[in-house]
Amino acid sequence: TTLPVNARPSTKRTLTCACSVVNTTLSSEKLDINSDGTLVLIGIGSSHENPPWVSLNGTFCSL
Repeated sequence: TTLPVNARPSTKRTLTCACSVVNTTLSSEKLDINSDGTLVLIGIGSSHENPPWVSLNGTFCSL
């Protein structure tokens, strides 16, 4: 699923999001919001960096 066309940024935006410290050594993740409407979390998915949740609370970017 992607963002609706009218909610997509004109260029890629990068945000920092808080995440659970369970099952990871990180306390935040990078979120890329691409101009095609896709959202990509950077820094998770490996066997040792897999937090159970990432918070989008308070995140904001201009379109």
